[in-house]
Amino acid sequence: MSSEVQLKVLVTRPVGRIPATINALAACCITAVCDPMLTIEPLANSGVEIPTCQALAITSVAAAELLGNYVSDVTIPIYAVGDTTAKTALQHGFRNVRSAQGDVLTLVDLIASVADPSSGRLLHLGSEEVAGDLVETLRVRGFCAEHVGIYRVREATTFLSSTISAFKGGEVGGVLFFSPRSARTFVRLVNLQQHTFSLRRVTAVCLSTAVAHETETAGWEKILISEQPTMVSLIESVSALGKRQRGDDRV
Repeated sequence: MSSEVQLKVLVTRPVGRIPATINALAACCITAVCDPMLTIEPLANSGVEIPTCQALAITSVAAAELLGNYVSDVTIPIYAVGDTTAKTALQHGFRNVRSAQGDVLTLVDLIASVADPSSGRLLHLGSEEVAGDLVETLRVRGFCAEHVGIYRVREATTFLSSTISAFKGGEVGGVLFFSPRSARTFVRLVNLQQHTFSLRRVTAVCLSTAVAHETETAGWEKILISEQPTMVSLIESVSALGKRQRGDDRV
C-alpha cells in the first residue's frame, strides 16, 4: 500500500459547479471537500425585462446557465468573458457565442472589434448587484450599454462545521477560488473565526490576479495564480501543488 500523501483542497464554488470541479481534481489524484461561499438565486422571469438589443455580454457561468430563462432568440450574438462561460452558453442552446478568453478589458476589446455602436444597444446580463465596470467601459468606447440583473447572489454567513474541523485538523492544503466575491466571502468568514484555525500551511489557488487580491490578508503560506483564467489552468496549478507536496521532482 502506498504511503504517498494526497493533497486535499477546499472547493468554494456554488453548488452547481462543484461536481465538475471535483471530477477534474479526482483525475489529478486530489481530494476535495466543499463549502460553497456563494448561492445563486435566479430572479423571477416576470420581474426581469430584456430590452431589444444587438447583442448580449456575459461575465459569469451563472449568467450563461440562466440565459434561456430570459432570452428566447438563440441566434442573438453573445460575447462571453472566457471559454468556460462561452461553452456553457453553447451547451444551453445559444449558437452565436464568442469568447474573449480573458477579463473585462479583453471582452470590451472583442466587442469593439466586431460590433457596431450604431446597430443598437448592448446588454450585460448578470447579478442584480453590478460588479465591475463593463457597462461604463463600453459607453466610453461609444456603445449604448445597459446592465440587467437576472440572478441574486447570497453570501455564506458561516463555514460548515466539517470545514472548520478540516482546517483545525490540518487536513486542507489548498483552497480554490474562482471569483473575487467568493474569495472575499471566505476571508470575511475566516476573520469571524477569531483565529480558531490558521492558514499558515495552506495555499490559496486563484483564477486571476483580481481574485488573488481579495485573499491577500488571510495569512496563507502562499498564493498561486492560474496562468490562464480557466478551470483547466487552475486545476493544473492545483495539480502542480499536489506534486510538490508529494515530493515529485518532475515539477
